Parts: sequence; structure tokens; C-alpha cells
Amino acid sequence: MASTSPRYAGLPTEVLENVFSYVNQHDLTNVVRVCKSFALSGRLLLYRVVELCSDDPHIDATLGLLRGERTLGVKVICATLTTRRPLGGVLRGPWIEPDFFMYWTRLRRLELKGFPFYTPADIQLFDSTLRNCCTQLRQFTFRPVFGSLPSGGFQIGGLKKVSWQSELATMDTPVTPIMMGSITTITHITFLGRVTHRRGIPYDDFLKLRFPSLESLELGSLEHSNTEIRTNALVTTFILAHPSIEHLSLGKIRPSYFIFQFDPEQLKPDSLPSLKRFEGYPENVTNLVRCRVRSIFSIISLSLCCPKEEGNHSRVLRAMSEAVADAEGTEKRFLFVKKLRFETYAVLNHRMRSDATSLAHHACMDELAHMCPNVVAWCGSLPPMNSVHFARMFAMYEHLEIICLPLLSTMLEMPSFPMEYFKDIAETCKNLKFVVARRPDYTERPDHVFILERDGTGTLIKVDCKLVQGVGIYYDRISDRINGPQDLSA
Repeated sequence: MASTSPRYAGLPTEVLENVFSYVNQHDLTNVVRVCKSFALSGRLLLYRVVELCSDDPHIDATLGLLRGERTLGVKVICATLTTRRPLGGVLRGPWIEPDFFMYWTRLRRLELKGFPFYTPADIQLFDSTLRNCCTQLRQFTFRPVFGSLPSGGFQIGGLKKVSWQSELATMDTPVTPIMMGSITTITHITFLGRVTHRRGIPYDDFLKLRFPSLESLELGSLEHSNTEIRTNALVTTFILAHPSIEHLSLGKIRPSYFIFQFDPEQLKPDSLPSLKRFEGYPENVTNLVRCRVRSIFSIISLSLCCPKEEGNHSRVLRAMSEAVADAEGTEKRFLFVKKLRFETYAVLNHRMRSDATSLAHHACMDELAHMCPNVVAWCGSLPPMNSVHFARMFAMYEHLEIICLPLLSTMLEMPSFPMEYFKDIAETCKNLKFVVARRPDYTERPDHVFILERDGTGTLIKVDCKLVQGVGIYYDRISDRINGPQDLSA
């Protein structure tokens, strides 16, 4: 009787493991079900990425498996621990042992959503386990859910990337002690969400530190400041003290009243000499241009967040355009920008008008195209558009290869056969290859990636639709491949 095992099942475990290392996590779950040989090799890799949650009904069995088989722990590279509020709101004890990571010697990325330990003994054991056993840990992320980090914090050496993802992370989270342990090695610092700055809070202490290897800095979006002048002066001093910064973000969202802004008295033409990617507000760029900071004209990626009011976003963008046009000794344009993000106010819901595309948005898009004529990857938010409006909106982006925008900007006007919808934009943007449509945040539906195929003459012949999860990562991979290799790995 012929064997039903796959022809490659007899290969050595090391060879199969090397082959399976190129398979993504979702497909790997199917690989381990093929046969016993594949299961033995693939299961080890299946635990490269581990997500553990305190309210998982099977968490005890999962912890028992990982604790009982050391070979699985050695394979863990990325781990996420989520501590949720227990029933009744009282945590009787930690749901995971503080020395659980002692065999995770290859752990490189750790994300804590909440903190499961509260006694000094457990905190000390957890701290010593990370420092002594997880010596390859390079990325640490904290996001408060339930339970907070100890007031004195703890130190982790050798970190390269540190992230704080919380609306209140800068109010009471002890960020400084954790960063102090890796102050000479940290290259990426990220604050996501809204931040608050005033005297005496951890964020104020953070701005007094110096990181000699810092390459990427995301300061978060300023929600509140007691003294805006002092905040801007401290932030500018901190930024200029790190001349190796290549990626700088002063905010991803637009708060109601405050934004981080540069102190013009500190800016010089040779400030930010290594800058390649900037994210912030048109007012920031206007300030840099007026202070004749040369590096702003050599950036390859630009991300702008405009005010919500339609008149205001036109005003601040026009002021930025005028400053660029008046800049002496420059090309008066951002000729090296290949990746552009433009976030502006756009009403996107199921009750919006089908003709909501406004002249103000169109004028802003044309203004940006004039300032950044060589953009190949565009991402942002726009009102709903029919096929004609869609083509007109991007009429000046002749080099465009990928567009990423909300699903509702296109879906309500798109016929069941998308070929008709994309025909006009394909004719206008002759290099366009991908349209990435992001799902609304309030739904669980997948994101859409439309792939435009052309014949030898450049005529659109086919539109394929691919459903994906995590469209942001998908867009970044495509755009980075278009723009050339960049080190964005975790």
C-alpha cells in the first residue's frame, strides 16, 4: 500500500524547520496538521510568537504546555502578555509566574498590556528573570490595561526599541527607569496616543535624558501643556540634542488645542542633519522652512495631520506652501519625498452624501502634489468619491504606484465589478499598481487590497481584490519595497 505521507516528510527536522521558518503564523497552523513529521518540526516554530491573556479560558493549559516543554520556550521570539480586570475587580494573585520566562532565552520582543504582579517579591523576581535570562530582549512595549508598573519602575539592559501606547502613559507611568537601563543602546523611542506635559511628571523627566544612539523618535500628540512655550523649548532642546535622528514624529493625530512645535530661536540651518522621515503638522514644516533647516528638503517621507475644520486645513497648508515657495537657496519643493501621508477632516459614515468631495480637499491635494511631485506612495483620508472624482483628486500625482485610503471613501460608489470604478484612476495615474482600502475602526470586516493589472501598453485589463488583516503593515511593506530597502524591522 502506497504511503500517504508527503514526500518531504522524511527530511531531517532541522531542514523542515528551516523551510517552515519562511511560513507565516496563520499558514503554519495548517502545516502542523499535515502529518506527525510536520507537526514535530512546525510546532516549535508555531510558538515563535506567543500571545497570553489572563481571561483566556484555556490559559492554564497553555501555560502548563509552555512550562513543561523547554524546547518550546527556547523558540519564543515575540511575546504579548495581557492582564485584564478579573471578575469582581480583585486580583487574588498573579495569573502567570514571575519567573515564567526563565527558558525564553531567545525572546527579543515583549509587550505588556497591563501588569500582572503587585508584590515587591514578584516584581523583583520578574525583573531579575528578564535581566538574567532574556538577554536578547531588544524591544519593550507597555500598554496599561489592568495593573500598573511599579512606581519605581525596573531596569532592562540592552533594549533598542521602547514604546508606550496609552492615552495616560505620560501621566504616571515610570518611563525613565526602564529607559535608564538601556540609555546607551536605545535607537527607537515611541509614544503613541495623546500625551500630557507639565512639571514633575514622568514625561518631563524623560525630556531631560539623552540617548547617544537615538535614530527614531515619536513624541506622541500633545493633549495638554501648562506652559506651551516651555514645552516647545524643552522638546526642541531634546530633539536637537540627538543629531542622529532619522525619523521624527511630533504627532499622528490632531488634538483640540495643543500641538508640539519647534522653538524657532533654537533652530539653525544645520539642525537635524540626519532627518529622512518627518511626521507632524503643516505648522511644523512651515517653521522648519522659515528657519532655513536644510534637511527638511531632503526627506524621503512626509506625514501631515491637518485641523478638522475645512477652512483651517486649507489655511495651514497654504501657509506651508507659501513658506516653501519663498525658501531661498532651495528647489522650493520636496523633490525626494516618495511616501506621503495626508490626514484631514473627512466625514465617513453610512449617511454621507455621495457627492461629498469638496473643492477644498481637491485644492489641498493639488497643493501637496506641487510641493511633492515625485510621490509614489500616498496614504490618508478623503471624502467619498465616485470614479471621476477619484481620478481628478490624484490627477497631478503622475508617479503614484500605491494609494491607501478608507474603504468608505470608495466602497459606497464602487459597483459590484470594480473594473469600471478604477478605469479612470488607472488612466490618470499610469503607474498605479495598488489601492489599499482600510476598513472602518468600528467593524470587524477585513481590509481590501485592489491589485491593478495592465497589458503591455499600460491599459487596465484586470482588477483583483485581496482581503487582508492588518492593512497598515501590508501598506508599509508594499510602499517600502517601492521606495527601496529600509530598516523597519522590529
